[in-house]
Amino acid sequence: MARDQPLTPTRREFCVASAAALVGLSIKGDRPLAGGFVNDDMPIGHALRARAAVGAAATTVRIPIVVVGGGMAGLSAA
Repeated sequence: MARDQPLTPTRREFCVASAAALVGLSIKGDRPLAGGFVNDDMPIGHALRARAAVGAAATTVRIPIVVVGGGMAGLSAA
């Protein structure tokens, strides 16, 4: 479909492209995810949110990982 403004898709073109992208994102592998929540303690989380004084960490472990995002999912992954 030739148009004067190729960077302005119609609503139909946008919906088709979005649906194709969602189908690609929804394909999952058969491999189960390992892991779980550690120390999921609501009072401690609220104290951190309120910037209460927290003691120093007992140990420090460095691992090569990047947490992308600062929302609840990113912060819980950290």
